[in-house]
Amino acid sequence: MRARTGLVMKTYTYLPTPADPFVTTITLVGGRVSEIERVRKF
Repeated sequence: MRARTGLVMKTYTYLPTPADPFVTTITLVGGRVSEIERVRKF
């Protein structure tokens, strides 16, 4: 039987607060950080 070899992609989004006014999106592929995006909202 062959093992599955696909990679899992997960995205986490952190919403802004008055102390940290950025929306932060972190993308993980295969358990490693693939991309970090920060957008100022306030």
